[in-house]
Amino acid sequence: MNLAVRRDRPIPLRTKKLNKFAKTNIFFLLLIFPIIGHAIVSIGGYVPFGPATQKEADGKRNTTTYHPMLGLNGIIPIMNAHLFMPEGGAVFHRNQFDEVSKKTLFLLLDFGYVCNQEFVLRYGLGSFLTKIGGDGGLIAMPNGSSTLNFAKPDHTSTSYNTTIDFGLDYGINKNYSLKLEGFIFSLLNSQSRKLSYALTFNYYLD
Repeated sequence: MNLAVRRDRPIPLRTKKLNKFAKTNIFFLLLIFPIIGHAIVSIGGYVPFGPATQKEADGKRNTTTYHPMLGLNGIIPIMNAHLFMPEGGAVFHRNQFDEVSKKTLFLLLDFGYVCNQEFVLRYGLGSFLTKIGGDGGLIAMPNGSSTLNFAKPDHTSTSYNTTIDFGLDYGINKNYSLKLEGFIFSLLNSQSRKLSYALTFNYYLD
């Protein structure tokens, strides 16, 4: 497939809608955070499609290669031990060995169940918006015992994915916690199904 696309090509309507979707998500967060019982800042690492992707040109897996991640969380009590726990944030992808730039924004509409004073189970749906781009040209990549030239993108494209989220929060004390969460992409498609995950350190602002 020829990946070359003219630089003066009009922005696809889908891309415009995705950009509008990202702005809508941010606006949504700004509206609900004034009524949130607790606001939380999260910082940590995100592994995109860890078990299924490479981290280096030699073919090693991306299982524990984290990309910096920053998020703003909230906790809204619903009833009894149940919580609404929205989160918005960004992933700052480090330099890729394939010389492709990548940026990710996300919005998680998670719920929580308080198991005890230390643990909270998380589950819900997420939205991930990823932009991928490059400066064109070719790059030599391993292909069996030799190398093969692959085309690099010469424009920026945007993708949107809905995820199934699950995880666990561990409360260290009243001000700090740790969160481990997984995100399943394309759950119903066995060919495209992928798992990403994140580990974050959380600070309660109030």
